[in-house]
Amino acid sequence: MCRGHKCGVQNVVMFILILCSDVFDFIMDWLFYHDIMSAQDGLAFGPHDRTLMTSTLVFCIIGMITFIIESVINALECICSDKSATKYLIISEVMTMITLLIEDLPQILINFAVALCREEVTNVVQIVKAVSSLVEVIILLGILFVKHRQVKRKGEIKAWRKWVFWVTIVISFLIFAFSVAVFGLENNLNKKKIDFDSHGLEGKEADRYLQGVNVFMKSPTIPNIADDQWLIITDIKTITKFPDQSSNMVVSVFVNEQYGWIKKQSTTSGETLSCYRATQTSMMSPLPSAKCREILSNTTDGTYITVKLEYVLPNRHQPLGDILYNYRVTDQNCRPISSSPVTLQYFKRSGSKISHFFSLATDLDDVREVWKTGSSFCKSTARERPKLSSVITVPCEPLR
Repeated sequence: MCRGHKCGVQNVVMFILILCSDVFDFIMDWLFYHDIMSAQDGLAFGPHDRTLMTSTLVFCIIGMITFIIESVINALECICSDKSATKYLIISEVMTMITLLIEDLPQILINFAVALCREEVTNVVQIVKAVSSLVEVIILLGILFVKHRQVKRKGEIKAWRKWVFWVTIVISFLIFAFSVAVFGLENNLNKKKIDFDSHGLEGKEADRYLQGVNVFMKSPTIPNIADDQWLIITDIKTITKFPDQSSNMVVSVFVNEQYGWIKKQSTTSGETLSCYRATQTSMMSPLPSAKCREILSNTTDGTYITVKLEYVLPNRHQPLGDILYNYRVTDQNCRPISSSPVTLQYFKRSGSKISHFFSLATDLDDVREVWKTGSSFCKSTARERPKLSSVITVPCEPLR
């Protein structure tokens, strides 16, 4: 322990500045961790890598421990007599260097890694975290230089203290540089207006991921389709044009051994997509929609697959939103006729082939190769398909 004495005004000011900076940084560490954990699966962007989430938690815990130790040491340095205060000043200098190295620098590197993979998904927490690191470093450097000058006036500084001082300076400038980089990555400074709490990507940023990506269907109930083939039902951009959460799309598919007809109906419009006749396995011949209506009126056999798609609007944790779906397989009288699953998946069409069935080997690109996220083109952690949701009510609307 030490014998107390009255702190000088300068020491009190420095203590308060350091304490406020540390408290703010401590709070932002945990808010940043909460934000990392809150990322949800959606279009193109998914949850963060588990290693990154675990690392963030570990460094938050380390930060909590170093925050308590530093606060106690700084308080003792302020209230102790000159001789004891010098001892705690030395401990404080070493502790500051250690904290920067094992807590602050790793935290800003994690923030930098997240910013590299998130394509200007402007987020208040990430921005404030970067700014808090900047402010902390500026305050720390200012106080460090003041203390260093005080020590120099009292006598020669030992070599090891000079080493601690310059290592602290180098680490501080690294944190400063990465904080500036995060701020630049999170904000396009060329924009006239920056949304500091963006709900997601739109315009050209969204088109980078969504343009040309379609929703494809596969089901054992679809005749004449090869094992590696998929039936195209709609493109993602049509779904993401929905103006609000209540909008949805219903895709109706009629198939039997000879014919097929696909139609989609949204809350704003309807469109007959295609009508075809199976000429042989995996081969189709297009027909006019009037012909399909005639066929349907004279057909008693066949399967109706109805898929309802709902778009989850972009939000902070799903930058491009998400697509949910449910389905039912019935006859023309809406009676269930099959329990066979209907699987949907995202692919990007390669080439200009005009068809109904597309081969995985030659006609489709893996969406994970399309969804390379952020400025460093990170591997997407999102689902490759819409999310099946049993709470979505699917209407029975046989094609007419």
